[in-house]
Amino acid sequence: MQKYDELLVSLRKVIRAIDLHSKQLNKTAGLTGPQLLIMQEVSQTDGITASRIAQNVNL
Repeated sequence: MQKYDELLVSLRKVIRAIDLHSKQLNKTAGLTGPQLLIMQEVSQTDGITASRIAQNVNL
């Protein structure tokens, strides 16, 4: 059971780091992570469709 406990602790650390980074991104850019990802896709491809964006970002 110890390996599972270690895995759980590690996963919680990763989730916490992602949450902190996301909050910082939102504070500085005014966007969430997913919003930024979409904006990057739109800026890289002129005339991109919503379905293509969804494909590219794996929605």
